[in-house]
Amino acid sequence: MSESIPKITVIIPAYNAEKTICRSIDSALLQNDIDIEIIIINDCSSDSTESVIRNRYSAYKNIKLLKTRRNSGPSVARNMGIENATGNWIALLDADDWFAKNRLSILYKNALEYDLDFIADSYHLCSSENTTPHSVCFTIFSKPDSLKVISSSQFVSKGLGSVKPVIKKEFLDNTGIRFNPLVWRGEDMMFFVTLLINNAHFGLLNTPLYYRQDTLGSLTKSDKVILLTEMHEVFVELQEIVIAAGKEDDEVISALQYRAHVVQDTLAAAKWEIWIKDMPKVTSLLNAVRHVLFKRKRYPVNKARNGTQLTSATGGM
Repeated sequence: MSESIPKITVIIPAYNAEKTICRSIDSALLQNDIDIEIIIINDCSSDSTESVIRNRYSAYKNIKLLKTRRNSGPSVARNMGIENATGNWIALLDADDWFAKNRLSILYKNALEYDLDFIADSYHLCSSENTTPHSVCFTIFSKPDSLKVISSSQFVSKGLGSVKPVIKKEFLDNTGIRFNPLVWRGEDMMFFVTLLINNAHFGLLNTPLYYRQDTLGSLTKSDKVILLTEMHEVFVELQEIVIAAGKEDDEVISALQYRAHVVQDTLAAAKWEIWIKDMPKVTSLLNAVRHVLFKRKRYPVNKARNGTQLTSATGGM
């Protein structure tokens, strides 16, 4: 292999991804000018994810299939991938997303040019029903096809936790930074901010080369409340991490507090939507309680002289 061709390990956590996993893997295999290693971590899927992968890719020497002992979430799966990676760079890819054909080579060249420890791009957002993009995210920070170096406070305040970067493996090895295995939602933001407060240099390229499936729109209202609750906890915990690391940067803390307030406001709105939806149930329950408590007033009972009870002429229960 020529030294000018980098080796990049693509890490794909997969849980019940039988319908989309092949598209993700194929997009990684089609990368130009890259020595590709692909590590898929089956997080104890209950569908045919593993058999689909084995049947289609068993002959590929550059594809590894690992499996967690129990369903452990994306953080544990990604950490397994990092520990088993042999590439000089790590690329994150979700099992329902995919790369543009030349994405990794473009990001790699820009990372070298700007001396970055990790780099990401703007991305296309597609509905869960089809692969046609309906919008593009994070294109306002710089001119098209240009790169902007982003500080830790800017990363947080702009809400860049949903990007899927390519990360220098040497930086991860030197710092020992990994995903928090206890965090299932918001783990990306926590991981990226931890990299930044440990002096990682990050750049965002305004060229959308990543295709992401929009799963938020398919969340139920109760799932949305759970997601937002856990995201709020992540921003609160990140403030503690920043302080504990001795990186008490006022701008970073302010940015984390701002994002926490934004998530908290969104969470309050989501809870309100559930309350409004459940109003008929609440109203019915209140009416039932009111009926029991006040039925004697609505249906007065007359006592006969012999002690027997007679209902009034207005009706009875």
